[in-house]
Amino acid sequence: MGRKQIVIQGEVYECLFDARQVETVVCSTYKRLRTFVDDEKKDGAEVIFLVLANGGNWFSQKLFSLFVEPLHVEYALLQSYENDAQSNMDVVSFPDEKFLCGKSIVVIDDILDSGKTMQWVVDYLSSKKVKNVHSIVLCRRQGNQTPTLNEPLLIENDAWFESIPQPTTHA
Repeated sequence: MGRKQIVIQGEVYECLFDARQVETVVCSTYKRLRTFVDDEKKDGAEVIFLVLANGGNWFSQKLFSLFVEPLHVEYALLQSYENDAQSNMDVVSFPDEKFLCGKSIVVIDDILDSGKTMQWVVDYLSSKKVKNVHSIVLCRRQGNQTPTLNEPLLIENDAWFESIPQPTTHA
């Protein structure tokens, strides 16, 4: 069975990962996350899930559906960009630090590409006196060694989607 094809602005692409591969990562991530949450609760720590919107929304919802207990979930919206060899981070929205202080934070995103956004979030949270910060991602660019609580799918090339050559038609 082939991978799903999608059309974006008239171009046909093939998704890098099929539904089975994604489901495997979701299930294995849940198992690791379940153990982590249980261990933190035994130590008396509260776990807050910080979803990086918009990318982390879909992945986090798949994960959260596997939990039976209520979860504390916060959302952050960041926009990073580079110009003149300088990276900047615009914080569109971020949880109030009073919710984060002393807590164990699990940051959830879909893709760990360069790692700049995740590093910014970890550094920022660390400055706010959280207990600890961990991350989970669905996919990671091969070669990016940023540690995560899970084993994400590896993106092995520079394309997020593989373009599928279409036959040319002559009028």
